[in-house]
Amino acid sequence: MGVPDFLRPENVRYNPEDHEMVNLIRRYREEIGDDLITEPSSFTTQEWINMLNECIEKRITIWELLGEKYDPDAYY
Repeated sequence: MGVPDFLRPENVRYNPEDHEMVNLIRRYREEIGDDLITEPSSFTTQEWINMLNECIEKRITIWELLGEKYDPDAYY
């Protein structure tokens, strides 16, 4: 049995937005010291990129940017 086509290196699709998003999440965690929610979102990848850039630039959490208060007892 061989390697499935979608796992072959020549078939991997590179998406620059995904790469930028991963780097921004890392920077956000390092510079803001907060973590992001892991639930699905209605925001597009580009909207997330814009929001994370704004958070890093303004040194605020995603919660502050969205005008919400994080509730540690809530089930996100």
